[in-house]
Amino acid sequence: MEMYATTKDNIIKILYVLKEAKGSPLYISYMARHLKLHRFTISRLINLYFKDFIDDQTVGNMRFITLKDPTLTLEQILKTKELRKQLRDI
Repeated sequence: MEMYATTKDNIIKILYVLKEAKGSPLYISYMARHLKLHRFTISRLINLYFKDFIDDQTVGNMRFITLKDPTLTLEQILKTKELRKQLRDI
């Protein structure tokens, strides 16, 4: 199944804001306000595409996200997602 263009754009936005943080933890609501996206959209995309590339901590009801590798690229994210899908289809 092909990815919607807006999904790819939103993944790029999330990656950009995480890289811009330079290792500082960001919480979902902050990213939502900064990117003008719904917090559930951000949370869903992080769970689907970024789960192998982030460290996350939950304090109370706030989820803090940091990138494990600041040199992460969009291609690496999409390739990992595709490989995961192929392994699931076996």
